[in-house]
Amino acid sequence: MSEIKFKVLKDGNTMKYIPVIKKMRNGSLSEIRERLNNNGYVDTCPIENIDGLRQMNDLIEELRKKGAQINLYENDRMVEQEFLKNIIESHFDTERVLQEIDDKVIEQDWSENDEDHRHF
Repeated sequence: MSEIKFKVLKDGNTMKYIPVIKKMRNGSLSEIRERLNNNGYVDTCPIENIDGLRQMNDLIEELRKKGAQINLYENDRMVEQEFLKNIIESHFDTERVLQEIDDKVIEQDWSENDEDHRHF
């Protein structure tokens, strides 16, 4: 299964990014510092985990506000943040469509049940 992950490019501001990362994801300070210093992935999330992707997107936004440059990947292919946003948006579009279909089916079941009860 695909996963989305990102790295923060080294720029000498690692100490500015650590509190932001610590606040928004689990991990010790030393683990976060090591990942930043060794060009490791700061966060990794399966593509089907929409809540995790939303949290990742929020973390990326906060890091960018602090001046961080981010490299975002789908597996090993570099992608733009817009790709991540599109995945999230697509999920919620699909969820809305499925809810509309469910609502129509329920409405149809209710109207059929009302008709059945009128015949008695």
